[in-house]
Amino acid sequence: MDFTNEPMNNPVVPEQPVKKKIPMWIIPVVIVVIAAVVAAALYFTGFFMSRNDKILKAMANTFKPDHSWEKIFNPEIYQSGVYTVDFDGKLSSEEATGITNESDVKVKMALDRPKKQSYLSAEIGIAGQSYSGTVLMDDKEIRIASPTIIDQDVLVYNYTEAVTGYLKQIGDKYGITFDDLNEALKNSFETSNKGTTYLEEMKKVTRQKFDELKFEDTSDSTYTVDGKEVKCIGYQATLTKEWTKALMDEYEKLTKEYIESFENLQLKGKSADDIFKDSDKFSEKVDGSLLSFYLYEDRVAAIGIDAQSGNNLEIRIEGGATPLENVTIHSVNKEKGNSDFVRKGSTKGTVEERTYLNNGEEILKTSYDCKNGNLKITAKGLTVDGTVKVSPKAEIESITATGQEYKLNDMDAMQFQTLVYKIMSKFASSAYGGYGSYGYGNR
Repeated sequence: MDFTNEPMNNPVVPEQPVKKKIPMWIIPVVIVVIAAVVAAALYFTGFFMSRNDKILKAMANTFKPDHSWEKIFNPEIYQSGVYTVDFDGKLSSEEATGITNESDVKVKMALDRPKKQSYLSAEIGIAGQSYSGTVLMDDKEIRIASPTIIDQDVLVYNYTEAVTGYLKQIGDKYGITFDDLNEALKNSFETSNKGTTYLEEMKKVTRQKFDELKFEDTSDSTYTVDGKEVKCIGYQATLTKEWTKALMDEYEKLTKEYIESFENLQLKGKSADDIFKDSDKFSEKVDGSLLSFYLYEDRVAAIGIDAQSGNNLEIRIEGGATPLENVTIHSVNKEKGNSDFVRKGSTKGTVEERTYLNNGEEILKTSYDCKNGNLKITAKGLTVDGTVKVSPKAEIESITATGQEYKLNDMDAMQFQTLVYKIMSKFASSAYGGYGSYGYGNR
């Protein structure tokens, strides 16, 4: 009997799973991915960065504005050219006798650069008397109103037209050139735009020249950061007169272009040649100075400048709630001795307090609540206490005369003197409790 086909003689062997081989192409891909992750980690920790790049990264992480500064001076709002700033508070001063004088103050400033309009209104209350005024400027004229001194009249100055009347005679007598003033006013709405571009170009040039500096490792040093003593890595470069002169030449070139972009306009009466005339002497003084940066965890803890003359400067950035909350500027001058300018800060909830001291003497103290806008500034017996609000809208009101409109450009001597007499009489009446005309009156 043939049993070859019986199940016992032909046991069923279970099928073995096929072992899948990892494709060879995956291995190099995995290696590349791992290498990329490691490289990224090393990059972000600064392993592959040059010393210059490490310093620049640390500076970007350190030189950040406080929250209060961002609230009041938000660059995006101001650079847009459309905004309103409101202040409502009190101004008080303490005399040596201990008497405190207090005034109510309201100020509104608004700008709409695209529409070429700017606006300023102010109201001050002193000893029961209120003094107010409003100024509106557009692309042709400046309008001034003040119930305190000119009732319902309005003063008008057209800066697109020549000054031909008595005002020109006054200008000639006191060296005031209205043509230059008019040019400056015509350019005023463009100044901030061009100013922003100018500053950006200055930053770009500074970065380019900074990259040319050859930083080397220097001795580590210990500084206070966020309330604790920490060891900081040091980098140092030598400033040469050639490098400094090249930087100053670039600054001079950009400044010339900026100033010359406005017709007949100089920067505070100075040309670029005036501003940079001593750049060669400055470059000589800087030659051989050592510029040092001390970094801690991607932040700048200190910056030092050691000059060949022995005059040194050290900026210690001690941090806190924000990197610049506490800063000490220590200078050593062989002739004048040592000095310290200190900024001490604290943050309690939404309130930032800052105290500024010069060689231990308090010169300024500020407090700002980032939530409700309460601002307090104290300096040498003078205190400003109120609320500051910044809006990305231009709240501009028109100024119309319900009384007389005085056009200042072509007023003759008699009209001008009558206007001055009227203003002084009204002011005297407001200031001295309703006495008669200026210089006269029942007493």
